[in-house]
Amino acid sequence: MLAAPNGPPVRRGRLAFAIRLVVSAGLITYLLWRIPLERVLATVAASDVALLAVAFALHASGFLLSALRWRLLLTAVIRPPKLWSLMRAYLIGVFCNQFLPSTIGGDLYRSLDVAALSGLPRGQSLAVVVVERTIGALALFSYAAAALVLGFGHLVDKPGVVASIGVLGLLFAGLLVLLTPWSRAAVRRQLARGPLARLLPALDRAFGAAKDIGQRKRVLAGAVVLSLVFQLNVVIHYILVGTALGLPLGLEAYFLVIPVVLLVLQVPASLNGVGLREFLFVVFLSPAVWGAEGATESGALAYGLTVWAMILLQGMVGGVFFALRRRMVGGLDSGEGGG
Repeated sequence: MLAAPNGPPVRRGRLAFAIRLVVSAGLITYLLWRIPLERVLATVAASDVALLAVAFALHASGFLLSALRWRLLLTAVIRPPKLWSLMRAYLIGVFCNQFLPSTIGGDLYRSLDVAALSGLPRGQSLAVVVVERTIGALALFSYAAAALVLGFGHLVDKPGVVASIGVLGLLFAGLLVLLTPWSRAAVRRQLARGPLARLLPALDRAFGAAKDIGQRKRVLAGAVVLSLVFQLNVVIHYILVGTALGLPLGLEAYFLVIPVVLLVLQVPASLNGVGLREFLFVVFLSPAVWGAEGATESGALAYGLTVWAMILLQGMVGGVFFALRRRMVGGLDSGEGGG
């Protein structure tokens, strides 16, 4: 009897997980059926290991830039935890994203960590993470938009690529609308009419945190600059991986395709991006889009699997910190979070 109220959400969660699992398994099966695995493995075996190591090392600077951006945004609402604490939280987030059945699990866990370490209400902590993710996504989209403008003459006959960026642009426009005071008032009116009215205080705190950040122009500008540098670091990482695997792609392809793929992967349509990432690379990096500079199907699949392997390696490191999470939070509560 007591479990009945939780039944429908649990069933919906299981159904969503099952759908994502089927999508991932289906895409991987299709790719391996279409593309000979021995060709994929041969591409990986012939790769430049030293260059792959350099590409993987860029993740460290990426975590640093991300933590700096997060800490800067937190200064608008609290005295933030130390930088290293936020970097560890990011690593835990990578672990959650890769080994838990959700792409938003990592953001939730790191927002809860900061709430526990700093005393910041959970709604406000999550709001800061949402603002941070939004700024980062907009910076990533700006690179795709710039590449589209610069290379439009080459892509005008590729409606799928142009349409993908157009759809993403509309989604971001809608997201920005949701952050406006008008949207806040509309959401409050809807919640006040139903059983979710108890969420209004948390919603007010969340919107309040976003408003505080918006009023700190220097904080916001600094976060935008850090996001642009971070996303440039991300694209360079992907360029190095492609170069190490011998893909003939030009810079324009990376600056256009990588942002589009990463933005699409934010949609929980597959299990942590597995299968969908590789499928998108095979489609968007193909000779059908880039001509002689396009990657073969086996090369694009090797590219996606190599990137995934690096993400899994990061997640394993994050798993160590996840296992020590209680101890870390306790230690920071006792004084480490003051910096």
